Parts: sequence; C-alpha cells; structure tokens
Amino acid sequence: MSRKRLATQPMTFKVVFEPDGGGWHVTIPSVKGCHTWGQSLGQARRNIREALACCVDVFGTPAQADAAAASAVFEEDVKLPATARAAVQRYKRAQETTARARKDSTESAKALAKELSLRDAGELLGMSPEGVRKLMKAS
Repeated sequence: MSRKRLATQPMTFKVVFEPDGGGWHVTIPSVKGCHTWGQSLGQARRNIREALACCVDVFGTPAQADAAAASAVFEEDVKLPATARAAVQRYKRAQETTARARKDSTESAKALAKELSLRDAGELLGMSPEGVRKLMKAS
C-alpha cells in the first residue's frame, strides 16, 4: 500500500501470524515494513496494531496513522504446522459434536418427560430424575 490515504473509514488488512519457536512473527503484507513479534498470540495481536500505527509514510501524518491503526479491521491468517492445524480442527469438530449432543439430550429428556415420570425418564436415559430436570431447564 504505497499511496497515502486518509483514514475516514476502517481499513481492512490481512495479517499473517507465524509461530517462530518462542513466539509469533506477524506481518501485514500489504503495508511495506509492517511487522512485529509477540511472545503470545494475544501479545502479537496487540503489537501489530502498534506496528501499523508506526507506518506514517502510508497514512500521511502520525495522527492519521494512529486513527487508521485504531479503527483497522484485521483478517487473520494464522500459519500453523500441519499437526497443530489438525489439532485445532479436531477440537472444533469435538465442540460441534458436544453442542449437538447437548441439544439432542435436552430434546430427548423433554420428550420422555412429557410421556413418562421424571424418574422413569431418568431410568431410561441412565441418569437421575434431577439430571433430567436439569437438562430440561438448560434450554
């Protein structure tokens, strides 16, 4: 991004995060020289906004650079090793499965409690009547 630009509306930047062993190297490829480092992902996220504010040559004045950095929208591209990327994907699938199971359990408890006593519903679901009651309240 070589042209100076006024920060009248939030600008969107692609931000690339790469682990480097002891932390995270972060760059904004479209802004020449805009890079930083952080010991944690959170720290790297904060630092890249500060690094963008230092790119005065892109925005014109320090005030414009500060305003652009403060309102910037970041689209993150986190580069992970294959094993770490697979672990994140497994975790997200497990979370979705857990949420689905929770919803199905609640619906099953409600359906059984309409037809049977809480005691019998609990017996069929392998839980206590209080467990069935808690499931029904959870929704």
